[in-house]
Amino acid sequence: MSLFRPTFESFPSVTPVEAGVRRTSEILGEAIMDSVSSVRDSLPEQHRAHFETLRQEIITFTEVHGISRESLGKPDLLREATYKLSIPDLERLALLLERFEYLLKNGEPKKEDYAEALEHAERLYHLREQYDSQVSLLEQVGILKEGVILGIDGHEHPVPTLEQIAMRLFERREILKTKHDQGFTKLLLVPFGMSLDSLQEIFKQFLLKYKRDNPDFDLNTNEPLWTWPRYQGADIGD
Repeated sequence: MSLFRPTFESFPSVTPVEAGVRRTSEILGEAIMDSVSSVRDSLPEQHRAHFETLRQEIITFTEVHGISRESLGKPDLLREATYKLSIPDLERLALLLERFEYLLKNGEPKKEDYAEALEHAERLYHLREQYDSQVSLLEQVGILKEGVILGIDGHEHPVPTLEQIAMRLFERREILKTKHDQGFTKLLLVPFGMSLDSLQEIFKQFLLKYKRDNPDFDLNTNEPLWTWPRYQGADIGD
């Protein structure tokens, strides 16, 4: 099977597979390795978070499977690296690359890819309502700002899009069927990459505000959230 969709735009003298590999590698090299910000900023603002999340999915995939990030911009290295992948992993990578290429070429996600997944997620999980509620809550408490959280690594990380969550649920529908039947249908967006100290401060401010709005709430305003004195900075080794 071919990992890349054929294209003849820039390389009419080579085979379709080779042309696809070269074209995709050029796009990946520019968007993942080199001019990340310029490529992202060339997209409509509403699709930039999708770009970041999809880009990170590709990077994470390569790291998990021992594929060097540099090989994404070099057709021969990328082709060689994919030989060791299982068919499901190969299909997963091919799908990620195809969606990424489509996004960069067309300036928007490939909506038809998500249609079946969205229908599935809505029918089983009422996903849109849950997603909107979770995003709104994270924004209200100050965890999510302009669609991103500030990670413990100092970088901004976008919240997964509705479509991406729907696709993950759809791809794992056979595995998740048992859990769904057991009643596990609640969506919870967890900012696990955020500093625990930051989350602690946000929670403390939430408690203080709740106390102001509800005077009968039993809360020590001088110490609304107790933590172990040596805890501060524990998640970064300080």
